[in-house]
Order: sequence, then C-alpha cells, then structure tokens
Amino acid sequence: MRCTRQKEKILEYLQATTVHPTAEQVYESVRSSLPRISRGTVYRNLEKLCRKGEAIELYIGGRVSRYDARTAGHGHLCCRSCGLVADVDIPFDHTFHEEVVGRTGFKVNGSAVQFNGVCPACQKKEQKVKKEARQ
Repeated sequence: MRCTRQKEKILEYLQATTVHPTAEQVYESVRSSLPRISRGTVYRNLEKLCRKGEAIELYIGGRVSRYDARTAGHGHLCCRSCGLVADVDIPFDHTFHEEVVGRTGFKVNGSAVQFNGVCPACQKKEQKVKKEARQ
C-alpha cells in the first residue's frame, strides 16, 4: 500500500489512542490536521490498514465498527450497555490456531477474542436502578 500523508495520520491517531474509535471519530480527529480529507478517504484507508494487518476492525454486536492499531494478541471487553471497548491482556495460546487448521484445513488469517457483557460502571447503575425500583 502506498504510504500517503492521510494514511500516516490515520495510523498515527489509531496508535496514539486507546478508545477504539469509530471511523467517524477517526475522521473528526484527523481532519484537525488534514482539513481537506474526506470521509471516503478515511474509510478506504481504514479498510486498507485492516487488510494489510496494521489495524483491526472490531465488530461489536449491532453497533458501529471500531478500530484498533494494536494488533498483537490481546482481547477486548465490550459493554452492551454503554458501548465501552477496552483492551484486556490475556495469555494467547497459538496452538489453538494450529488445532483449527489441523482439524479443518482452513487457512486462518486472524482471530479475535471478544468478551461481551456489562462494565463495572454500568453494573453499578443497573444495581442502583433495581434498588430504587424496589423502594
């Protein structure tokens, strides 16, 4: 992939953030330094970065995709209430891929570990609502 200024800025932003931004958030952030960049350019470059393995696209249950430049083995915690996406460092067993390939012959290009649930802050809110409802 040709290394353009737009691609560099998009990748720089992804590498500097921990919020797992949407394409729209990437666009808004990069636009501050590249005011003439279009949404289409951002979307195309995100797609290329993911295809090349420099970023990953996170599909979070019915929500807008998020992006992450941290591609090394880690998982994601996804809150179904507030939409929070957070990294979680977990030991990654590479024999799992070998097992899948051995059993199926499928060529594995990548995989993702995603834990869906409710974050501590939303759990507190839910408990408070339940408590108030009982009163």
